[in-house]
Amino acid sequence: MLNPGGRTPLVGRQRELGLLGQRLEEAARAAGSVVLVRGEPGVGKTRLLSEFAAEAKAAGWQVLAGSAYDGEGMPPYLPFTEALREYVRGIPLEALRAHLNESGPEVGLVAPDIERRLPDLAGSQSGGPEERRYRLFESVRDFLLGSPGRSGASGLVLILDDLHWADNRTSSIWITPSTPMPTAESSSPTASSRC
Repeated sequence: MLNPGGRTPLVGRQRELGLLGQRLEEAARAAGSVVLVRGEPGVGKTRLLSEFAAEAKAAGWQVLAGSAYDGEGMPPYLPFTEALREYVRGIPLEALRAHLNESGPEVGLVAPDIERRLPDLAGSQSGGPEERRYRLFESVRDFLLGSPGRSGASGLVLILDDLHWADNRTSSIWITPSTPMPTAESSSPTASSRC
């Protein structure tokens, strides 16, 4: 039996979906949070997050989602690149430029669509590698936190799936000394040491 969205109904995860819904309600009243969805491979973490994303969208939240993948040669920050792609492609050009003026042009290093849409954009190359990486992390965080206001959404839900496959740079991008981003992520416990 298929539900109206053409998918089979979610079975046996109502408790977990309810907990995610509670966290979303809490985020609406506060500064947000990070939720880690863990479990063995194949137990339905991705499906659970997909159902949660649909509920969050229906409630007026902006949902951005990206995944890490198992394999050599995956570009750094790929889950963030995927998560930002639809937003960056859909926002009006002048609104994108204004958003980048507030958050910093370094976001273009993670979201190549920004550089394609705004080829005149130049990020700062001053400072050492650690300073540039910190500026990149802060810029991405500020860009993400500013996106719901630009889209008219209630808030932002960022879903990063399969982070156990992510490289160290990707895993550390949202762990900066400043405010954490409201995030839901999934990983398998067998690979959690890689995060």
